[in-house]
Amino acid sequence: MAHKHQLPFFYHPFPYSDQLILHETQMQPPHDWRPSRMVRVMTQRDVIPGMPDTLFQLDFFFHDTGWDNWEEITTWKDVIADEVFMAQLKADVRPIGGMQRIDLPHDCISVGVHMRKGGGYDLPLLYEHKKAGTPLHANRWEHYCDVRYPYKFLPDEFYAQQIEYVAQLFSSKMILVFVLTDHQNPRELVERLQAMVTSRNIAFACRTEDNAHDKNVLIDFFSLTQCDCLIKSGSSFSQAADLVGDQKMTIYPRRVHWQSDNLVVDEIGIWIKDEAFVRNNRTA
Repeated sequence: MAHKHQLPFFYHPFPYSDQLILHETQMQPPHDWRPSRMVRVMTQRDVIPGMPDTLFQLDFFFHDTGWDNWEEITTWKDVIADEVFMAQLKADVRPIGGMQRIDLPHDCISVGVHMRKGGGYDLPLLYEHKKAGTPLHANRWEHYCDVRYPYKFLPDEFYAQQIEYVAQLFSSKMILVFVLTDHQNPRELVERLQAMVTSRNIAFACRTEDNAHDKNVLIDFFSLTQCDCLIKSGSSFSQAADLVGDQKMTIYPRRVHWQSDNLVVDEIGIWIKDEAFVRNNRTA
């Protein structure tokens, strides 16, 4: 919004932001500045350039026509089509100095899979309790985070099906799948996925120790940005990685619903950012 209306942008620090370029390049309001007016921006119409001494405040979840579908970035046409803004965004959302990332080989198709599982930070998953045969609470909304946020906490089957799709699309290539997650035991997730996929051109990799919802955050984020393909949920973590990343193709859920105690993904979205890459590598 600041870029669109040519207004100064005041950056509000957030967890890990001091490790990003934007911490050095974006302004923070002067300590002694007290605006005479504050406007909470709920739609694009709330920003009126020329209002003196006014601070326009945007919340994290911004609701407006064309921007309110957080699950599908491709609907933000005026954002992703603005080459100047996207270049600035990618320049600002970079790590300060060097940062360890996954080592991507050049002779295969790399696939970043972001599996949001809660990591002990969120409420339990109905999907996990049902799979384990644990008695389920009657009030699903109050007790399970995947009932509240179904786009964010998708079942394993969604990821396995999309990994299989990529493997078949590029069946003449080796597919290296990096599972990046807040789960405390990523190898457990990899074993589940391995049991569900059948294509032989798939290899898996994940962190084998010291993983949690508050560890390896930026390493995982920037690793997602550098993979050829991204299979993501509706988590803001992977959504942001998709927006600033260099992926050639992204796969995501477009429509989901709960049917009894089963989360059903009705429609898949595929965002091809680099048609030449897909065309040159896909199986004829």
